[in-house]
Amino acid sequence: GGNAPFVVTDEADLERAARAGAFGSFIHQGQVCISINRHLVHESLYDEYVDLLVDHAESLVIGDPSENEDVTFGPVQNETQRDDLVEFIDETLEAGATLETGGEADGLFVEPTVLSDCTNDMPTACNEHFGPVAPVIPFADDKEAIELANDTEYGLSASVFCEDVDRARDLADRIEAGMVHINDQPINEDHNAPFGGVKQSGLGRYHGEWIVRELTEPKWISVQGEERDYFVFE
Repeated sequence: GGNAPFVVTDEADLERAARAGAFGSFIHQGQVCISINRHLVHESLYDEYVDLLVDHAESLVIGDPSENEDVTFGPVQNETQRDDLVEFIDETLEAGATLETGGEADGLFVEPTVLSDCTNDMPTACNEHFGPVAPVIPFADDKEAIELANDTEYGLSASVFCEDVDRARDLADRIEAGMVHINDQPINEDHNAPFGGVKQSGLGRYHGEWIVRELTEPKWISVQGEERDYFVFE
């Protein structure tokens, strides 16, 4: 499981961050364990970021690609997933969030949904919703961003957008996740890099040498090729 935070600092390239944020929330209809679950955005950029995210969400073409080659957004996997998503959205709105776009379902097609005025304890934020839902949460400073990012039982993947790479590295070090991507979204996998999480997002890593270490037990066997002189107690 994962509950990936996407941290957008006051030093982020806003348009680049919004494009990455839309991709990380809506690709595969959000049905990826490392997709963005929460957009944590500095309060100075918050309103503009929400507007850009809405624009990206509303540009997606929903439907069946076998019937329309322009389709960029498909269905969720089954009725249970759809019902859970609609319930999460409704409960989040009841808790005080604002629906910026989306929120409806037609069959298995759940609209790309952007929610503003969210808090970390709202259903779409505190649960791994596993769907095309983007709750956007404001923060005031780096300390609050880290507190929000780490306020979850999960720790699989995360992202930080900040033009000051040293500051971004510091934030990445403080986020409790097995994988953190700077100036990118969290849906990344490299078979030569360790993949895995912390807390309730599992133990160990896989890919390359890391999975070999997980699935094998080292054993030392030595062969002495020459006769040795041993100290003998008398």
